[in-house]
Amino acid sequence: MLDPKPTLHHLNDSQSQSILWLLEELGIDYNLVPYKRDKGRAPPELKTIHPRGKSPTLVTAAGRVITERSAITLYLIRTYDAAGRFQVAHPVLPSPLSSSSSSSPENGGDEEDDLVREEELVSLGTATLNPIILFAFVLGVVVKFTPFLVRPIMAGFNLLLRKAFLDAELAGGFAELERCLLLPKKKSSTTGTGEEHAREYLMGGPEPTRADFMMWWFVDWAVAGRLVDLPDKYPATQAWLARCMARPAYRRSLEKGNGYDMGRDAY
Repeated sequence: MLDPKPTLHHLNDSQSQSILWLLEELGIDYNLVPYKRDKGRAPPELKTIHPRGKSPTLVTAAGRVITERSAITLYLIRTYDAAGRFQVAHPVLPSPLSSSSSSSPENGGDEEDDLVREEELVSLGTATLNPIILFAFVLGVVVKFTPFLVRPIMAGFNLLLRKAFLDAELAGGFAELERCLLLPKKKSSTTGTGEEHAREYLMGGPEPTRADFMMWWFVDWAVAGRLVDLPDKYPATQAWLARCMARPAYRRSLEKGNGYDMGRDAY
């Protein structure tokens, strides 16, 4: 007999925390099966749910197994967010053949906050930031576990690679994220000038969307690894991250999970 509730197979200290946060935001009934890391890795028990043995893994009420975080986020929002609270306000781009002046980016840019923009931001996290952060993380682990006599050489190689490639690529990704968190400049009707104002969430609305639930993990991971300096270089991103983690649903996800501590200093 199928369970009428979705089930999240959740690993501590992992990106599964963002799915737990989303489930709490949706306010639905769900089952939670917690797992603890085994020597830093996902335990073998997860392979009984899916051959890859990764978390998050979601088993839907219909019994379907979904493993990738992006797909899980998409499924949960499309299935359970009937009110559209966490969905983009403008689902599709206006027709390029439209002559309406309201579709011009110079008139505020709201028409760009659509599914294409949301997917672009999701890809910024998954395809751009994720491999860079992972590479930097692996390099740090290699240095840490290198024998003492050889460690200075590996540390020097790590520093050289960071300066030659990784830091610049990370800076480019975070600069784009910072730009996306700033509204286009709007001219005042009296002075003809305007200022940029930070958005609450990536798609410009009062609630997070799939872009925020996806991007949160990559930003928090980079901060925990001390790969970026948010307050000085990316203040809008720093404010956005703090805003996400101050949400009641996020706080509940920490209470219901089995631990989330990426080793960061307090924000």
